[in-house]
Amino acid sequence: LRDDEDFAEVLGFFATHDANEFDGSLEYLIEKLVAMDTNQDGVIEWSEFRAVVFPPPPSEMDIYMQNYENYLHQVFERIDVDQSGTLSFGEIAEALRDEDVADALGLSGSGLTSIEFVDRLLASLDWDDDNEVTWDEFRVPALAVAVEAFAKTRLEIHLRNVFERVDRDGSGFISIEECVEALRCDDQFAQLLGFEGATSIQTEGEMTHVAVVLAALDENCDGKVSWAELRRAALGEEITEEDPFAEHMRDYEEYLRMVFDRVDANGDGELSYAELVSGLKDPEFADEAGFYGSDMSRGEFAAEFCDALDWDGDKRVVWADFRDAFLQSALDEMHEQRMDQHLRRVFDGIDVECK
Repeated sequence: LRDDEDFAEVLGFFATHDANEFDGSLEYLIEKLVAMDTNQDGVIEWSEFRAVVFPPPPSEMDIYMQNYENYLHQVFERIDVDQSGTLSFGEIAEALRDEDVADALGLSGSGLTSIEFVDRLLASLDWDDDNEVTWDEFRVPALAVAVEAFAKTRLEIHLRNVFERVDRDGSGFISIEECVEALRCDDQFAQLLGFEGATSIQTEGEMTHVAVVLAALDENCDGKVSWAELRRAALGEEITEEDPFAEHMRDYEEYLRMVFDRVDANGDGELSYAELVSGLKDPEFADEAGFYGSDMSRGEFAAEFCDALDWDGDKRVVWADFRDAFLQSALDEMHEQRMDQHLRRVFDGIDVECK
């Protein structure tokens, strides 16, 4: 570095230089050398030195991650309607109406209502608890998930290749006969079943081990292993059943949106006092809002309704406030139903024992 201008230029210096602590050049030099030593063996090989000027082409993983980050930024900007550089609760909730955004954020198939989903999303992403999500807060966890997804996809491709090799007759299932045959010559399949490598099943203990493993994989007990069964076991995925109330809550939210849009006569996304008064003529809205049996006039009820849901005091009710209030009421009712069902089972169990 002191004597060779070309070498100094490769390392990012404008000219030869005597590295020292005072101007930070020694620290920079060390960082540069550590970065060049990609295999971390303490020396710089020719290939490592050459890569400083001629870096290797990006890997499949690098390309995937760069493309995914670009996609994330597009999604972030679509949600960030006011272009503030942060995502608020309201912006995220409103953006979930967009099917592409809902799919990108993971609402689709989550079994959650949008209010539950936004609450969980903010709780997991909002590191500084300011009720807003910055680009970094949005980007870092999403990229971490993408890395896991990429690795999972590669593993799934590998598993599929192994499965198709073992499934000699192409039936879509692995039989005990195909399993024993594959164990003799397929190292990867043998390792998947817990053997060190390909092996011939000779002892009763080895056969028992194979039978136990296959039985564990065979979820529906039909005597054979499907691709879905092998995949779930290898990837550690559980068979999950959706909460029976989840679909009801999603349908109810869609119904609420339809009612809201009907009451929102001017289509500005907000309900004014006048629209609420007029909307109470709609039997469905009046029933959902609890107007019937309130012994109030439409004007009195609309005023109380507006005061209860108008969180920012602007005398208007936005969709997010409207939806959250009704969904919370529905969740409370759902919880009460579940408690009632549980208490009934307890009561009936005791009642049977006493008879």
